[in-house]
Amino acid sequence: MHLQNQDGLSLPELKEFPGFICEACTVRSVLDRELTLSAKDLMLLMLEHIRFIDMVHAWARSTHKQYQQKLALVRRFGDQFEVPVLVPTLLERPPGGPDISLMWI
Repeated sequence: MHLQNQDGLSLPELKEFPGFICEACTVRSVLDRELTLSAKDLMLLMLEHIRFIDMVHAWARSTHKQYQQKLALVRRFGDQFEVPVLVPTLLERPPGGPDISLMWI
């Protein structure tokens, strides 16, 4: 399959991006330890980066574009009336577990 404009190799342009969790935090959570400079840990970081990009590209570009406009509208409403609307869920720790490592595979 040939992707146009390097789709799938980088993040799409998003102005509203709720709930970002860095790759290192996710890998730490799955491993339940601090990362080292080992080749294995670096490879897991790269796999998590790819998983993240893949998840963002799970939606069509047109869907992202459509939702960006709606998210901006919701954000403006919250700002205008000073009410919390798009508040990320506070996590005690980043997501981890076998579901993420299965996606790395």
